[in-house]
Amino acid sequence: MHAQQERPTDSLGPRVTTSGAKYTDDSSHDFNANFEVNYRVNSNLFFQIRGYRDKNASQDLFGGSFFAKKYVTKRFYMYSGLSAEFMGGVFPDESISVKLSQFNMANGMGYDLNKNFTIEVENLINVKQNFGGFSNQNDFSVRGKFKF
Repeated sequence: MHAQQERPTDSLGPRVTTSGAKYTDDSSHDFNANFEVNYRVNSNLFFQIRGYRDKNASQDLFGGSFFAKKYVTKRFYMYSGLSAEFMGGVFPDESISVKLSQFNMANGMGYDLNKNFTIEVENLINVKQNFGGFSNQNDFSVRGKFKF
């Protein structure tokens, strides 16, 4: 089937790629950071790890996910995997406690418009239902990613 043909190996680039960003707010000591690691199995199949940390005055969140990503055409891909988010308190007199705040099954698809911009849609389905009022039962997102 033409959609399953592997792309030529000379244009694939490195087997492992990484990206990440961190930004801070010096006035409040808040910060946000994220990272992504991609491992190319072959020209159409990738494993991907994503993670983030958001810290503000009242909470400290860390989330991570693991996906298998399959290109079905040269630019269109689908992915599926698991994601989890952990929450901890940041008050000085609070005992250190890290709690699982979300555990999700993630399914999505993306399209590489060009080598610098990708559009993705994703559906997160909350696997565990007893996380309380601050967890989303299901989440649908649309995002664009610039690469530079």
